[in-house]
Amino acid sequence: MIWTPPGEEHWHGAAPDHFMTHIALWETDDVDWLDHVTDTEYAGPRTRDLS
Repeated sequence: MIWTPPGEEHWHGAAPDHFMTHIALWETDDVDWLDHVTDTEYAGPRTRDLS
């Protein structure tokens, strides 16, 4: 579980071989969702080891 302070951009994700579940809870409608990751970006090279 993580807590992100208001106004801090962050990313949640998984790799093709790592499972991830994302449940978002927030108290207001003041949420700015960032751009979706494309299939090409998702399938691209990793920038760090996730193990």
